[in-house]
Amino acid sequence: MKNCRTLLICALLSIIICFSACAKENQNADPGKDGGVTTSSTDGKTDSDGSSEEESATGSQKKKKDKDKEESTTGSNDKKETGTKSGSEKGFEIAEGLYVTDVFSYSGPYLEDGSNEECKKICAVRLFNSSEKHYQYLKFELETKGGTYTFTASTLFAGAEMTVLSEGRAAFKRGKPISANVLAVIEFTETPSVHTDTLEITYTDGFINVKNLTNGTLKNVYVYFKETDKNGYLGGITYRTRLGDIPAGEIVQARAANIHNETSRIVFADYSS
Repeated sequence: MKNCRTLLICALLSIIICFSACAKENQNADPGKDGGVTTSSTDGKTDSDGSSEEESATGSQKKKKDKDKEESTTGSNDKKETGTKSGSEKGFEIAEGLYVTDVFSYSGPYLEDGSNEECKKICAVRLFNSSEKHYQYLKFELETKGGTYTFTASTLFAGAEMTVLSEGRAAFKRGKPISANVLAVIEFTETPSVHTDTLEITYTDGFINVKNLTNGTLKNVYVYFKETDKNGYLGGITYRTRLGDIPAGEIVQARAANIHNETSRIVFADYSS
């Protein structure tokens, strides 16, 4: 009986020692092997539901992108006010096919009255004519959260862009466009042309030369031109120079103080025969 009790005790001790060894071995196992979940900074920590922080960060990043997209959409007009144009949007529509694509502060020569005097931080807009109409004259008021401004533009062709400076050199105040009121609009009755078949027009700084290419006298010849910059036409003003009557085959030169060889562009000419 004593021998049986001794054998039983030895068996129990063997079982206890075996379980202790197994537990210790499991405790020292590498969690990155045999299906263990890694906790490196690359893969992210593990949440209690088994999804990693990397997935959670991706989700929050998507939310952030969606939020940024929403802010970009709702704040696109603010960006335009500082001179940054949205590529896909035409802008604030003031009339059918006519858009204000930028409202911004302008410093430089004041072109609208022909004085070219330096001005600083006045309100300016950039117009875009998306219609198929050619506008000879356009005057409108633009109400923004910063104030109300008046602009006058001329010779705005279909598909053209034009920077127009505010009347009275009104100071720029930041604010989204709210409404527009068109005060006057005149379309060209005929498509404007430089008449390359009858006139040869050249110019240098301060002077315009026109040659009559016809066999008869052209009467009351006028040449119209505008300033330009990298964005299109610069200034709502259109300059006009009279050359008078030009006999057949003759060249007439006229002084045009505001024409510049590098930046001016002839927009059209007219005459009677």
